[in-house]
Amino acid sequence: MEDYKRGSHTVWDCKYHLVWSTKCRYQVLEGEVGQRCRELLREIARSLAMLIYAGSINRDPVHMAIGIANQRRAAFPHDEVVVFVGKAQEKCTVYRTEKRHNP
Repeated sequence: MEDYKRGSHTVWDCKYHLVWSTKCRYQVLEGEVGQRCRELLREIARSLAMLIYAGSINRDPVHMAIGIANQRRAAFPHDEVVVFVGKAQEKCTVYRTEKRHNP
């Protein structure tokens, strides 16, 4: 029961398995780009107070198991995940674009 979070009237434990791939399934997430994306995802999770239980960045797909450390909006915990995915895709896309134009 230690793993469960508690509110004034709730007991909860939200974990999500996220999977996404690159556009047209291009295999670009390898080497330095994959390492930088991993760092960005950890940074974003830390800033949103989310826990990363497991993760895998392959050349094409990204798999992550994340959890919400503290629930700011009790009625809609999935909003936290939507914010995380939006920021993750934005930051990783910006990094890949910069890397492509400035080798």
